[in-house]
Amino acid sequence: MNKAEHILNDGIMFMEDLKEILSFFDISTTNIWISEGNNRKDDHITKTMKLLIRARDNTKFINKIKWIRGRNWG
Repeated sequence: MNKAEHILNDGIMFMEDLKEILSFFDISTTNIWISEGNNRKDDHITKTMKLLIRARDNTKFINKIKWIRGRNWG
């Protein structure tokens, strides 16, 4: 997820909330890390925030969020 530098803290709080929700479902994640993003046309500089879901098998994660594989959303 990319956020402009001036609202980066809001993005980090969102990612922390996401980690907490996933934890509630016994889904572990990595720490959040921030890397270079982009220079937008409006001259705002963005940063990229990332986290990974830790799982040997993503089936547990997929079942917890009720994601349907191969569903055509178009």
